[in-house]
Amino acid sequence: MDLLQQNKLRVLVIENLLAIGGRQQGDSIWLPCPFHSETKPSLSVHIGHKVIPGSFNCFGCKAKGSYNTLAKALSLPFFDYKVSQTEENIPMDAIIKDLKAKIAQNNAEYKTLKGIEDLPLDFTWRGYGRTFYDRLGAKFYWDCEKSYLYFPLYMNHIYMGYTLCNLDGKDLKYQTITDSRKVFFLYDYVPHKSPIVLVEGHFDALRLYAEGFYPLALFGLQNWSEIKKNYLLTKAPPRIIIAFDGDKPGYESSINIFKDLRISCNVDIFYLPIYEGKNKLDPGNMPKEFLDALWSKLYD
Repeated sequence: MDLLQQNKLRVLVIENLLAIGGRQQGDSIWLPCPFHSETKPSLSVHIGHKVIPGSFNCFGCKAKGSYNTLAKALSLPFFDYKVSQTEENIPMDAIIKDLKAKIAQNNAEYKTLKGIEDLPLDFTWRGYGRTFYDRLGAKFYWDCEKSYLYFPLYMNHIYMGYTLCNLDGKDLKYQTITDSRKVFFLYDYVPHKSPIVLVEGHFDALRLYAEGFYPLALFGLQNWSEIKKNYLLTKAPPRIIIAFDGDKPGYESSINIFKDLRISCNVDIFYLPIYEGKNKLDPGNMPKEFLDALWSKLYD
């Protein structure tokens, strides 16, 4: 069973068992066992990520099995495990198919910039040198008397476009040429089954990556989408922490995305204090004590 099918099963299990009085505790839902008479709930139904959702075990009569066995005993809807595995019915395959189609169209927006160069040996930007940026495929780009740090954008090794960081720090800080609702910054640098920190922008992700985290940047809060959610879940992260900027939009988006993810994965929010004006905190500029707190929240 693939990850997305497991997520559908997890949602079905949670909705059906809570509706008949089950009580959720962590990664389990507890309810009276339908296979023997009892007054106290002794049946544990798994809804986490370690085994298939809906797997159950009774600590009284020792009954165990899959969700459909339990559903039959409780007269609940069954889950169809025999979902068609054609490309059209698998969301991730459909996404990749769409991306390949865009590349085949040879749309000018998805072409690689001409004139990019290797970074100078003594290159530094915002505290990090050439060795760090080389690891992420960064290059130097110059145009109209402005200097940029160029990053190619890949999703599952498919080239999606590029993003530019203005090295002069003036005017528009970042320019992203891609379909931002389908792309995470640094996606291919996050290993499978690693804890993930979800952030807003470029430098938030760069700073956390340099500090040993595995971040994914949205390219702006408005760019959260169902496609990105599916991409995120295919990484099978054991834990996700949402770490947006310390302002009202950051707080509101954190809650909305948390609600969207909480049934499918282990997710939590890391709130930064709200300050006014230029003193606003974000993952790109937060002090070390906040980094330590984020690390503890992610791995404890």
